[in-house]
Amino acid sequence: QLYFELKKEKKELFNRLKHNLGLTDKEVREWKRISSLIYFPFDKKTKLIEQFEGYFKLKDIKIVRTDENGMPLLLPAIKPKDLKYTKLVKQADVLMLLYLLEDKFPLSVIKSNYEFYISRTLHKSSLSAPIHSLIAAKCADLHRAYVLFNVSLRTDISNLYGNTAAGVHAASLGGTWQALIFGFCGIRFRDNTIFVNPNLPYSWRRVNFSLTYRKSLINFELTNDCVKIKISYRGKKKFKVIVFGEKKEEIKSGYFYKFFKEYKEKKEDYY
Repeated sequence: QLYFELKKEKKELFNRLKHNLGLTDKEVREWKRISSLIYFPFDKKTKLIEQFEGYFKLKDIKIVRTDENGMPLLLPAIKPKDLKYTKLVKQADVLMLLYLLEDKFPLSVIKSNYEFYISRTLHKSSLSAPIHSLIAAKCADLHRAYVLFNVSLRTDISNLYGNTAAGVHAASLGGTWQALIFGFCGIRFRDNTIFVNPNLPYSWRRVNFSLTYRKSLINFELTNDCVKIKISYRGKKKFKVIVFGEKKEEIKSGYFYKFFKEYKEKKEDYY
């Protein structure tokens, strides 16, 4: 759709991209045909996305124990060779989809799938814990978000997968960063708008970091009660910002902005 919109409305940009990418109308039409055939196993009643066709027919076993590091433990009766007959999954597959395309799904769908898969995921991939932490923070399951964040944080420090000697889990490090910035700090960039909705562990006094967005350096200082933002102009001069889910404002480069949260409910203390 974007391809044909650009072709019609921004011909110069379209021709440049088409040349650089080597695209043809025929290839894009083939993508469209293939996409129409993709099977999306979604249950409207339960709001659950099936891991794969036939998954819901498998034996339902939930994780009820973790080790001292927060890693799930299998029941003694479950052997590794039998896992394929159960609903236990290795990593965050469905939740990864909901993270990457979260603007395509309502929060109710994200929560339903998080609550279902969180008790059936073994985190046998180092990429799993940070994504679960991020989604847990989005779903306001803050205790579990913090536990899984620490699992991700200690992947190599504590050698949780027993293979750190072969090299650090670089992709997991990136996931840990995303769990912090997009999970606890609640940062999103969408449609030229910056969203900031922090849910930090209360043992954290504040989080300071900078991000580059559309060639502008944006400095953040966050607590659960206050958000401070400053843009150093490099590209775009103005951005819209939505803070704490409700405070909307247009912010300009070179100015310092401070936003305070108005509490309408009791705070939840965790860690």
